Amino acid sequence: MSLSRKLVASTALALSTLVLCPTIARADVRTEARRHFRSGMALLESGDIETGVRELEAAYRLMPHPNVLFNIARAYYDAGNYVQAILYYERYLAGGPPDREAVRQVVDTLRGQMERQMAMAYSSDEEQGRADTAKGGTAELTVTPEVIQAIRNASAQFEEIARVTHSEPLLEQAKTLEELAIVLNSGAPRPAAQ
Repeated sequence: MSLSRKLVASTALALSTLVLCPTIARADVRTEARRHFRSGMALLESGDIETGVRELEAAYRLMPHPNVLFNIARAYYDAGNYVQAILYYERYLAGGPPDREAVRQVVDTLRGQMERQMAMAYSSDEEQGRADTAKGGTAELTVTPEVIQAIRNASAQFEEIARVTHSEPLLEQAKTLEELAIVLNSGAPRPAAQ
């Protein structure tokens, strides 16, 4: 084989390798994403939501596809984690899917459920406090840095839920809890119960 033919052959081989390598790499990524997706769906099916979602998120990082976001949202919905479900449904909706109206209705329903649950939990706490007072007892709370941090954490959770649900009452509750944490932290006397 002449030198020019060897040069042409080696150049053609080099070019074909360059052209095929990205295709092979993409196929490997696609295969890996598919493996994570299947594993995640199997884990969700078996009830292991946390690990299943991690697998789906790994699949999404490798090959972003809106249906993966939908599946993650659905897993959180089925597990009763409505905040995460709403967040993932919103990410899914940002892609403009063809079923956006149906998914928007699911999100609106979830927001309503969350608001009802929070209202019920809040009223149950108030009723328990009234029942304790009626029995002649008072709720004693030792104010420690851990208690103040717990109040701040609750405030942040209320604020996150309020942001997701667009709920003014929950946002007000978050502000009230943060103000309580500030008062307790300063050592100022607590306002009298009404």
